Amino acid sequence: MLHVDIEHQLGEFSLDIHVQFEPGLTALFGPSGAGKTSLIHAVAGILNPRVGRIVLGERVLLDTEKGIRIPTHLRQLAYIFQDPRLFPHMTVLENLRYGQRFLGARQALGSLDETVEILGIGHLLSRHPAALSGGEKQRVAIGRALLSSPSLMLADEPLAALDEPRKDELMAVFERIRDDLKVPIIYVSHASAEVSRLADTIIRMDQGRVIARCIQAPSVDQAPQSSTDQLSFPAWVTRRHTRDLVEVDVEGRLLLVHDRRARPGDQMMLVCDVRHVQTMSENDLSLMSFDHDG
Repeated sequence: MLHVDIEHQLGEFSLDIHVQFEPGLTALFGPSGAGKTSLIHAVAGILNPRVGRIVLGERVLLDTEKGIRIPTHLRQLAYIFQDPRLFPHMTVLENLRYGQRFLGARQALGSLDETVEILGIGHLLSRHPAALSGGEKQRVAIGRALLSSPSLMLADEPLAALDEPRKDELMAVFERIRDDLKVPIIYVSHASAEVSRLADTIIRMDQGRVIARCIQAPSVDQAPQSSTDQLSFPAWVTRRHTRDLVEVDVEGRLLLVHDRRARPGDQMMLVCDVRHVQTMSENDLSLMSFDHDG
């Protein structure tokens, strides 16, 4: 679906990415400064890598050796930012119709009415962005993106500014885009709940490089729910500590887990009773008891 082979230098930070993205929703996961946003900026054409090649389907978006650099507005992509970036002088309906301007000769994913129904924003069409809540603004931004009929959707922490109920509602929207509309999505997030619920593939990044890749991420059944007494976290095995213990990385924190089978580089889903969770500093190496899947 998408092939990315790029190298770039940003001050002291180097980006060296060689990865293939599969259909479905791919989550880019890793600590701040890992290069996640830089990667999707390169795909979008916002960042121009010094060396490399980016191919989406059969379309070459970037080939530095051949001098090919397709401008952002011609890449047939949609970008969902954390800030919805709606036009304040336009109504919701006018913002949505703006997305249709980029459709070109491509077949629409759905009509305006169908998109409005999927997003549940029919009652908002005459309003201006200033009269919308954060969740409503993000729904409109997603609708505007969908109406451009993108070949690929890029989402950079789109739920980070929302409260938990709004996050849950919009995760359901992304599930419909993934499952019903079949739009491939590259989704940046620090939130393990979003990653474990939404992702078909998880790509772990650190220091400008891909360090792990897991196909067939956990299903929605395994995602942590506010009504239960368990939390689940995607984790990567960094090394074997003893015969019975492995060291795993969970959102940049190191834990020791009882496991005789896992090997460095393996991905697992850790499931923990909330009563056993304790606050840890960045450098703590703590021993906790987990059940794990995968």
